[in-house]
Amino acid sequence: MHGTQDAKPILVTHRIPETRADLCREILSYLADHPRSEDSLEGISEWWLLQHYVTKTRAAVRGALTDLVRHKWVLERVGADGRTTYRLNPRRRSLAPS
Repeated sequence: MHGTQDAKPILVTHRIPETRADLCREILSYLADHPRSEDSLEGISEWWLLQHYVTKTRAAVRGALTDLVRHKWVLERVGADGRTTYRLNPRRRSLAPS
C-alpha cells in the first residue's frame, strides 16, 4: 500500500450487478471495450469483471480527487518519481468529516 502509516483504507465501490440483466450489461460492456477477449466462467467472473470494476472505480476516484483539489479540500504533490500524491489540506482539517 502506498502512503503513510496512518492511512486508513476506504471502501470505494460501484454497484455490483443485482439482476441478471445488470450482469449481462456489465459483460457486454467489457466485451465492447475488449472485443478480442475470450475466457472461461472463472476467468470472466474473477478477472474481467474485477478489472472492469477497478477501472470504473479508478475513474470515479480520479474525478472525486479533481473536485476535492479544485475546492482546496485536498492538496496534490508530484513526487520525484512523477507520481501524484494527495493529502488533506491542513487548513480544512477541522471542517473535514471524520
